[in-house]
Amino acid sequence: KGAFFLPLMDASGAEESEGDTNKPGLESTMSPAATLKASLRWEPVVSEATDALADQVRWLSQAEFREDALEIVEVGGLWEAVALLDGDSLAGFIVFGVLDGKMSLR
Repeated sequence: KGAFFLPLMDASGAEESEGDTNKPGLESTMSPAATLKASLRWEPVVSEATDALADQVRWLSQAEFREDALEIVEVGGLWEAVALLDGDSLAGFIVFGVLDGKMSLR
């Protein structure tokens, strides 16, 4: 169990090149999946934070789970939180911890 990632495939099943996003003009040669992947990033979130990202995670947590998922997250604590961002927009978040060598999701 755990996370896994699938390579990008074209319609024939062959792996696609993601293109070089550092060169101007090549964005149009990237597949839609590669473009999406290029815009996604993970950002750590801590409960003590009062920034907009922590507020968005708290709002989504309350809306979906009726609790503040960040209440158990502390700097240096057992539980950690990361937010998945699509550009500057929150796409989701995960709270996880490792205890006795086993990862747990909250």
